[in-house]
Amino acid sequence: AEEKAAFEQLMDWLDQRIAAHPTLHVYHYASYEETALKKLSGRHSTREALLDAWLRERRLVDLYQVVREAIRASTPSYSIKDIEKFYRGARQGDVQTAGGSIVYYERYLETSDKALLEKIERYNEDDVESTQQLHQWLLTLRPKDMRWRGRENDEAGSGLPSPKLQAYLDQVEAVRRALTASAAPAREVMADLLEFHRRAEKPQWWDMFARAELPFDDLLDSVDAIAGLVRVPGSTVDEYEYPEQEIKFDAGKQAVWLEHPAGVKVTLLEVDEDRRRVRLSVASKHRPLPERLSLGQAGPINSDVLKEALLRVGQSVADGDHRYHALEAFFEKQIPRLTGHTPGEPIVSDPSAPLAQTIDAVRRLDGSYLFIQGPPGAGKTYTGSHVIAALLADGKRVAVSSNSHKAINNLLEAVEEVLIENGQKHVRAGKKSTARDAGSYLNGQLIVDVDETPAALHPDWQLMGGTAWLFSDPGADQQFDYLFVDEAGQVSVANLAAIGTCAKNIVLLGDQMQLGQPIQGTHPGRSGESSLEYLLDGLATVPPDRGIFLPTTWRMCPDVCQF
Repeated sequence: AEEKAAFEQLMDWLDQRIAAHPTLHVYHYASYEETALKKLSGRHSTREALLDAWLRERRLVDLYQVVREAIRASTPSYSIKDIEKFYRGARQGDVQTAGGSIVYYERYLETSDKALLEKIERYNEDDVESTQQLHQWLLTLRPKDMRWRGRENDEAGSGLPSPKLQAYLDQVEAVRRALTASAAPAREVMADLLEFHRRAEKPQWWDMFARAELPFDDLLDSVDAIAGLVRVPGSTVDEYEYPEQEIKFDAGKQAVWLEHPAGVKVTLLEVDEDRRRVRLSVASKHRPLPERLSLGQAGPINSDVLKEALLRVGQSVADGDHRYHALEAFFEKQIPRLTGHTPGEPIVSDPSAPLAQTIDAVRRLDGSYLFIQGPPGAGKTYTGSHVIAALLADGKRVAVSSNSHKAINNLLEAVEEVLIENGQKHVRAGKKSTARDAGSYLNGQLIVDVDETPAALHPDWQLMGGTAWLFSDPGADQQFDYLFVDEAGQVSVANLAAIGTCAKNIVLLGDQMQLGQPIQGTHPGRSGESSLEYLLDGLATVPPDRGIFLPTTWRMCPDVCQF
């Protein structure tokens, strides 16, 4: 609470100063201060829009980058402690380095001697004074005829969000206020989730814009850029060659043309790393491409459909209309509701979790969720595929999702085998794949690949597999009886909330002990957790009255298991 209050006080003070002095900039040395502001705004879910505006306005100026690119210094490094020898005398305090400040703070924690805090404070004051003196010194070195960057456009308000973004932020704030009007942990988590995807995308946007300003040598060292592309002589198909460098670009993906002021996107039709050549395509209005250019990784995939799904869930919870019973049960960590089942009793009576009992339990889900947990090789895919086949035999509509096409296809392939084995060849089953992405296609015998979202959401399908972008679509809202989420330990709480809008019941398959999906950005409270982290609250295994644990692994030699 103190950290949040201090951060808000700083941001509000700076905002008032900027309002009074529209051309004001904030100078710092290296990325620590900017990074800290980004983390604090995300961690406490406060002043995020204000910080975004400052970043768009380029209010924060890193003097380290100025020194690094403009000065060749006879110093061991470009740290401010070394550079300051040119414009100020030696420091006099007891604390001389960042490491020393940590040591002094540890001593304060042991002794409560406030004199130690005062010495740390004096060290920090020295840093601030040195940064100010550095700025003044750099101004004396600056050529008098050099043009000031963006001076004519350097007015407050230039960093305002677009009308579309502002409308979204207004809607988020309205739903957040409604959710937090009543104190309940589940409502707080839901309020924190509303901007999850926007927070997760920010590091990718920041990196994309930072790459556009990198010197050529730094671009060469970045795997997220292709620096120094030169058109192949005589090429009529926009084929380019690049100097030796390590890259991470795939054919069929888009990249950003770094030199273009509007950051135009270019499609990589072919990527040949052996010959160090790429073939590019760009919209006709941006043709012709130049003889030389550099490319960088594009920003994040558009997640508007996921953001809108979270707003639907948040509004539903705030209104108390209970449209999404299964999601509410999950967020409130209710004991799963099963028809004819007494709360508190084991979900399955046999600890070995026989398949028949598991199928019966899932059939009796009543607007709720169920977690089927098992270590690697315990038969989660086997169990899930047989349960799905049984539900399809009952005439239920089933959705299958996960974080990746690979995981979705793995479960669908197992379901297809069971359907063929059972003679259920009449089942209308599909998989929403991505056009021009061969790895997304299932190429099944019964299950048909579908490229377009409207076709994938046609009510005739009994079984449909797809990513979060499919099942977060408003057209999927509450259209399925069951949603199966494979590798649920890698699915974030936010994505589960988004895709959970599609179904009346949710079945989670996974093991929280497996590595989770890396989540970018800094998120408040528990909104950055995986779905299983949130559900289990630190427990190693799901309690028998809250889920089904598959106790036997069939993948390892018994002697290894016993060892």
